[in-house]
Amino acid sequence: EILSSTDGTNFNLKYKVPSGERSQIAVSLTNPSKIYILAELATGSTNGVKIVYTDDAFATNTSLPLPNSIDFDIPDGDFSNGQAFYDLVIEVDPTNDAIVYAGGIDLFRSVNSGNNWSQISEAYTTTSLSDVHPDQHAFVFHPTDSNIAILGNDGGVYYASSLSSTPPIISPRNTNYNTLQFYHGAIGQEVSSGKFLAGA
Repeated sequence: EILSSTDGTNFNLKYKVPSGERSQIAVSLTNPSKIYILAELATGSTNGVKIVYTDDAFATNTSLPLPNSIDFDIPDGDFSNGQAFYDLVIEVDPTNDAIVYAGGIDLFRSVNSGNNWSQISEAYTTTSLSDVHPDQHAFVFHPTDSNIAILGNDGGVYYASSLSSTPPIISPRNTNYNTLQFYHGAIGQEVSSGKFLAGA
């Protein structure tokens, strides 16, 4: 459910994503009536994700075509590869709301309000695109130059020095930064031992 409030206390339902579970919202800074929604869909839906666009604050809305990944094992119709509950991000350019970025496993860019998408990073295929670690979580524009951004994913921090280049220039910024992702953990049976076992 997409809710709206003018006072932070009272909220009105603006839109409900059919079969939606998790949603990310990107609002235009130049026209707050223009909003992009990237949503995870319930298991069993035709696609794993859905992108919805409105330019009139949900008086009407349009389902946008989904990006398709060039990576060999990511199916068309779900660029998050079944992981939208975990890796899902959408952001709109602060100076041009026709430019929008979406991420799941990889990152994608549209210059026509989400009607067409081009892949701007790759994780599993050797191409001319920047090699960016999979599972996208954060996308933050430079405060004075929307052609530059900081990206966050399971591999840490990445710097996009030119989003408009063909292909965009994106590189890791993880010097002396190490990260582990723990998938499982267990606590020892002995109360006084303090044993922990974890798998990363």
